[in-house]
Amino acid sequence: RVNPDAWSESITAAMASLSRPGATLTTYSVAGAVRRGAESAGFHAERVPGFGRKAEMLAAQFDGRWQPAQLAGGQVGIIGAGLAGLSLSHALKRRGISSTLVDAAEKPLAGASGSPALAVYPQLSANPELPGQFSLTAFCFAVNHYRTYIKTGRCQLAESVEAIDRFRQIESLLPEEFAQFLGAHEISERLSADCRHPGLYFDTAGHILAAAEFSDHEEFIGNQRVVRCDGNRITTTDQTLEFDAVVIATGHEELEQTRRLGRTPVRGQNITAELESPLSSIVGGPVSIVTLDDRRAVIGGTYAQGNTDTSLRTEETLALAARVDKHLELEAEPVSAWAGVRSSTRDRQPIVGSLPEWDALDRWCAGDDKAPFSEWSENLFTLIGLGSHGATTAPLLAETLARQISGEAGCLGLAGAARLNPARYALRDAGRRREVASLRSGRRSER
Repeated sequence: RVNPDAWSESITAAMASLSRPGATLTTYSVAGAVRRGAESAGFHAERVPGFGRKAEMLAAQFDGRWQPAQLAGGQVGIIGAGLAGLSLSHALKRRGISSTLVDAAEKPLAGASGSPALAVYPQLSANPELPGQFSLTAFCFAVNHYRTYIKTGRCQLAESVEAIDRFRQIESLLPEEFAQFLGAHEISERLSADCRHPGLYFDTAGHILAAAEFSDHEEFIGNQRVVRCDGNRITTTDQTLEFDAVVIATGHEELEQTRRLGRTPVRGQNITAELESPLSSIVGGPVSIVTLDDRRAVIGGTYAQGNTDTSLRTEETLALAARVDKHLELEAEPVSAWAGVRSSTRDRQPIVGSLPEWDALDRWCAGDDKAPFSEWSENLFTLIGLGSHGATTAPLLAETLARQISGEAGCLGLAGAARLNPARYALRDAGRRREVASLRSGRRSER
């Protein structure tokens, strides 16, 4: 009655053209013209109980029943059996899509994901921008996703005035039951150990036991170093495998199709140690401690950019144990150590989605085409660059990519998907930053 133009024939036709079979429509309005317009466009409409004080509203469903159009019952090859590859394998399995993990190691979780316990917590900033929003969303998804999740709480220690100010700003943005800024005495009570620093405490943070979480993975082919990836074919040192789609989910190792993404390897060493007394929560900040049981804990980690050497270093083992005593007044006796290489991206954000045809993207960036870029590799995807926060982000990233592979609606929104799109760096380097937001995650077959 107030705005009849909102229900013109052209608008209802446009809604229908953007709707897949089974799409739903609801509206506050129950006007006869609205119902007739929806039905003429292909929706089955009916009056249902209204929202709030409204007696009735209109609910409609587009003709047909939605079914995944992409790779239903297909086979996906995943290069890499770390957190990213295993999480994706699980997400595909829930959709009835089989996968095969191919890795150079003898067993899964042999690289940087090989810690016996992995912390799960949000990485937030003082400004509510997309990276922080993504991390918060990923954390909430992970907490409800993992089967082996153990909620212990987490203290993010602040050893500088700048960190204290930042943590207080973060606290002001969140509910008290989710995050609290606490003084050193209160932090000591939460940890059951003397602490020299105040910090930000996340009550719902915790950790997973990686080996138990991913014990039921799909088919795994180990000791196979991948030398080539041509579309849906994976060539290893021993054989060539063919799939309906391929996902590159490697650590720092590059293949030809991902070399343009310019990632940086970051070596890190962790230790398992016996603590002088048990901790009640996990710790982050100048020292990272994830408890395994009453006395044993994983302590990390070191960061060496550009270094791919995984040999163990005694000086790093001793330095990690000394950090515990320095910040918590708690002695730690090293038991074992291991090193791995993480993958860091230019903007510290993961890279997820269809890989572009790089030559076509170069031509598009050099031209003045106003239409969105549309030349994507056929059935070739990537899920890389999780850095040191893979345990938190891997489940949501895997869900995001599994939806793309199966042809489902996305779960990050256009802005979130664009921020993770593999083509974003090329667009920024070409001075076409405004086009980043217009990136679509769809596949060529849907255009």
